[in-house]
Amino acid sequence: YWNGGVKWVSLADSSKLDDRYIFETDKEISSKGIENSSAVLHEKNAVVVCRDAGIGKVAILGTDNMAVSQHFIAWRCSEKLNFKYLYYWLQSQKNVLEQIATGTTIKTIGLSFFKNLQIPLPDVKQQEKIGDIFWLIDEKILINEKLKAKLTSLKKGLSQDLLSGKKRTV
Repeated sequence: YWNGGVKWVSLADSSKLDDRYIFETDKEISSKGIENSSAVLHEKNAVVVCRDAGIGKVAILGTDNMAVSQHFIAWRCSEKLNFKYLYYWLQSQKNVLEQIATGTTIKTIGLSFFKNLQIPLPDVKQQEKIGDIFWLIDEKILINEKLKAKLTSLKKGLSQDLLSGKKRTV
């Protein structure tokens, strides 16, 4: 059932979570694998959250026809629930989710918790505004992180040149 072309979000993708979208997955499953399991295909912009071994890590599916392992809960958003709003709301609940998890070896949040989960839902226009505000803040953070990396690299090179005597100050 493996290597069949259907992107399969699993614990192997933990490092890709919490960066808004997930486009690529470590594993792929076949259509037969989907047919012979309880897995379902999800649409682009479905929101997934890890319920064990990385509890509370969240991602938005970046393409149509992605599936998730049993370690994840997926929401299909609609005209009543904005995917960006849900993504950021779930991120804000990470500490709560970690506290709810139970188990000795691997902590898990049971399915019943998610079936009964109540998400505060302002009207859709408000959800969109809230999601867009956080989205823009994340964009600014990404830009600043790239700038910081460039400046750090420049400083390192300049430090080596100045402190080794390769370059002199005037």
